[in-house]
Amino acid sequence: MVPVALRMIWEAKGRFAIAVLGIAFSVMLMLFLLGVYQGVKFGSKSYVLHTQAELWVSQRNTRNLIKTSSFLPENFGNSLLQVEGVKSVDSLLRAIAPAEFPDKTVTLYLFGFDPQSQMGAPEISSGTSNLQPQEIILDRAFTATHNLKLGDSISLQGYPFKIVGISRGTNLIVGQFAFTRLDDVPRLLGLRNVRSFFLLNLDSDSPEILSRLETQFPDLVFIPKAKFAENNVEEMEIGVLPILWTIVLFGAITGGTVIVLMMYTSVLEKREDYAMLKAVGASQNFLGSLVLKQSMLAALLGFSLGLIVDITFAPLLSEVIPSLLLVFTWQDAAGVLIACLILGAIGTLAPIRTLKNIYPAEVFRA
Repeated sequence: MVPVALRMIWEAKGRFAIAVLGIAFSVMLMLFLLGVYQGVKFGSKSYVLHTQAELWVSQRNTRNLIKTSSFLPENFGNSLLQVEGVKSVDSLLRAIAPAEFPDKTVTLYLFGFDPQSQMGAPEISSGTSNLQPQEIILDRAFTATHNLKLGDSISLQGYPFKIVGISRGTNLIVGQFAFTRLDDVPRLLGLRNVRSFFLLNLDSDSPEILSRLETQFPDLVFIPKAKFAENNVEEMEIGVLPILWTIVLFGAITGGTVIVLMMYTSVLEKREDYAMLKAVGASQNFLGSLVLKQSMLAALLGFSLGLIVDITFAPLLSEVIPSLLLVFTWQDAAGVLIACLILGAIGTLAPIRTLKNIYPAEVFRA
């Protein structure tokens, strides 16, 4: 015997299919934006976590490398190395550099690192990080967007740089990191004998070493690598990520509205059917369960369809828009599924309330 709820769905399969598609669209939107959200988080911390430095040292009040500036005397590196417990000191010099194309200018976050120690070099997708003068490493999203390849040249403030490496994990979506030799950056920045960050490795993880550093250098801030990476994520959360969450919320509201309209319309159109069920002894709880089952099935089918479409077309979308970094997690998928089921349950409240106003005698209406 076909369950009553499924029979009702089959009798109105066109409307049910439209509702499923509406929910699927909302799920696609939510999963897509959550994928962008995770991509922003990944891109903002991946490079920092890839470096082998235990401590990031910067000018006080500078706690990330995305939207803050840090200028330190170059000779601080030797002073830091003299502190007991410090094993090695390397440095980075950061600049905001415009990459010049014939028809536009694109801003890059440029980092200069020591090609000998390789401390601060990015993860290489292709090419090399052993840089010669006026050679550069670009993010693969940047090269794909601007049709660049290994061996091509790019102009930074009038200076030509040859592309010898393509990196991954250096795409912020709102911008990309680029890397060159430490001694190539000063002329682009217009400052000499300065560094932005010092990268430290210690003899041990003893808190005494960190305390000693903070005492001897009160104008510097010493941040463990994991914490520095999280600081970058927090910086992005302040600017970009709240916008994504707002759109996710609107997507959830849209999906919930679709469910409410579907179930409410179904109850109104099948008013006589529900009256008949009441006439033969069906309880209010039984009728409510019919509405709930239809709503849950629509939510599950809509979620499944939206998930399949997102996973299937995400690689294609990344090819079309190289700077778009989508990272899907099972936690986000589970969260969207739970949200769909909750919205499906909430969406039945108004229809179930309408059921209370349906009387068995209505079955005899002409």
